[in-house]
This record gives sequence, C-alpha cells and structure tokens, in this order.
Amino acid sequence: MVRPLPKQLEGFDLSRFELMAAYDVQTPLCDILIVAGYAVPIDPPPSSRIAAIKAVADAVVTPHTRRIDHHHRSIASDRSAGAKRR
Repeated sequence: MVRPLPKQLEGFDLSRFELMAAYDVQTPLCDILIVAGYAVPIDPPPSSRIAAIKAVADAVVTPHTRRIDHHHRSIASDRSAGAKRR
C-alpha cells in the first residue's frame, strides 16, 4: 500500500491494510487498489492483465442519460381515454 486507504472501497473492507505493507490479495481487489492508486504490484502481472488494468484506468466514464418527454402519453393511456369517450 502506497497511500493511506479509506475504510471501505467499492464494497471491500480495507481496515486491515496498513500503509507501506505488502499483501497477497485476490484479483478484483488488487485491480481496484492499483487502478485507484493505493497500491502497486510487487510481481509484474502478465501483459494481458496490464493491458486490461490500463484500459480501465484510461476509460472515460460518462453517465447514460435518457431524455424523458413528459408531453407524450403512453399508448395504453391513449386507448383508455378513447374507450371512455365512446
């Protein structure tokens, strides 16, 4: 660990980790800690894993938004309104 850690990160409890100590951790947590800049690998990982970590670290995340038009009624409500008028 190369930076002070929060108590939790992405649902992982990090309270047991100490600064400047080395740990053997599972791949998902290891990748999160490296990408977030809290840890560095001791042993070099395979090149395919390095490429995957770099792709995640370099990714630009944009929120998915959908335009909601409140002026349009649904088909079901149009049918029920037409049925009441007859």
